[in-house]
Formats: sequence, C-alpha cells, structure tokens
Amino acid sequence: MYRKDSIAIGEWIKNSNKALLVTGARQIGKTWLIRDEIEKSGYTKFEVNFIDQPDMVSYLNAEMSAEDF
Repeated sequence: MYRKDSIAIGEWIKNSNKALLVTGARQIGKTWLIRDEIEKSGYTKFEVNFIDQPDMVSYLNAEMSAEDF
C-alpha cells in the first residue's frame, strides 16, 4: 500500500536522530505505516506498548540509556 507519508517517514528514518510524532485520527494506519517503513529500512524494531505492557510505564522515569532499557 502506498501512502504519501511513506516518503516522509522513510526520509526521517534515514536522516534524522530526533523523535517523530505522528498524529491523526484513529484507525487510519499510523502504526502500520511506521512498522512498514521500519521493516523496509532494515533497522531492528523495538516497540513498547504501554496499554499491553503497563509495567513498562515505570521505565519512563528511570535514568538509563537506550541500550540499558
């Protein structure tokens, strides 16, 4: 599936070291788009879902590196 935002997300993955905020209505494919572009990029995906994994919320306040997380 092609989306015009695929190009923008792909460029962000290749060129940015900053966080990306993706907003939009519910159920329009935001999560699918991010997962798809990461898969195409060849990067390893690390995903945390605070709804499915509520115990992970405590890590938000912890002072640790991404590697330690």
